[in-house]
Amino acid sequence: MTKLPSEYKTALITGGCGFIGSHICEELVKQGIRVICMDNLVAGKMENTKGWWDSSLCTFAPADVSDLNAMIHWFAGVDVVFHNAASKCTVCYDDPKRDLMTNAWGTLNVCIAAHEAGVKKVIHASTGSASDVKSYYGASKLMGESYVKSFKEYHPDFNYTILRYYHVYGPRQDASSKGGVIPIFIRQCYTGKPITVFGDGEQVRHFTYVKDVVCANFNAVTSEAYDGMTVIVANDLEKTTINQLANDVRKCMDRDVPVEHLQVKKGDIKSFTFPGPWDNQGGSTKYPEGLQKTINWYVNKWDRSA
Repeated sequence: MTKLPSEYKTALITGGCGFIGSHICEELVKQGIRVICMDNLVAGKMENTKGWWDSSLCTFAPADVSDLNAMIHWFAGVDVVFHNAASKCTVCYDDPKRDLMTNAWGTLNVCIAAHEAGVKKVIHASTGSASDVKSYYGASKLMGESYVKSFKEYHPDFNYTILRYYHVYGPRQDASSKGGVIPIFIRQCYTGKPITVFGDGEQVRHFTYVKDVVCANFNAVTSEAYDGMTVIVANDLEKTTINQLANDVRKCMDRDVPVEHLQVKKGDIKSFTFPGPWDNQGGSTKYPEGLQKTINWYVNKWDRSA
């Protein structure tokens, strides 16, 4: 894992109680860096802080990025911001206004707060859906990217890197119907229910393990080559269809559950494009290894709570 330079003593993570944000927080704590974990707990969960929370290093900031007045004072003394707060792609269809307020307006607020506080760098988490916009989520995330880039035009001393995540998975991801496809399939298989595939299942995905995404975030802090860039974080060497994923989950869990095909979801992308440079961490954890680690984590969690 990349080590942050010694001048980075305090980091603020928006969405710090979420799936990816909590993993970033965890690694920062391991490196002895003070963490301000900001979350409105709409999607994030305090249970994601178990195992790494250190009261001497961690501060919880109960704030929503769409409310500048509520969040701005938390940026005082911060050296780097990892902006991971977002409205998830699985909820944007139900509430596109909220999706826009979080992903676009919230991002502009983070830029304003970081600049006024003199933050050294903002690492903005975006998505592959912004490269081929077919959903409200993709549109709002692309607008968030545009605000980051435009903010630089108005404030030349503002330093940023945009990371486009592709199909991140791993421990702590939401396994509810609003969550990621991998934990949903694991949950359905674990409970003996049919695995539900939307559409024909031939959608291509580049599943990227969460620890590799954390390392890419740290690379974005330490590498001057990433300054002002939009960088792809994806497993570019391993393409997996949703049908293949369903079969892999069933095989790894040794569960012969049926697969049901449902109507394709609106805004779904069949295959993704990859404009821009790549971060070399995207494929560090191979898909079979990462999938097995993820399955083991969920099975152990659910077995303990049974």
